[in-house]
Amino acid sequence: MTQARSRYALVYETESAGEPTTLLASSRINGPQAGAWNEVSFADGPTITAGTGYWIALLIPSDATGVLRWHDRAGATGGPEL
Repeated sequence: MTQARSRYALVYETESAGEPTTLLASSRINGPQAGAWNEVSFADGPTITAGTGYWIALLIPSDATGVLRWHDRAGATGGPEL
């Protein structure tokens, strides 16, 4: 994130035929920091199964302010240890 919006919603869904289907978990990030790792936690984390497809979506609530600029690199390093 290079410029923060006031808040985001992160959702985790099952996948079927290339489309998101069932919501497994959701959470909000309030006051994210631009240019920093922003963490989100789920009150009841989803149970995931190896070999199953999932969708992770970063959504912007309609009442949020600011601009989202997202970047990611497959296999990149530098984030927090999990």
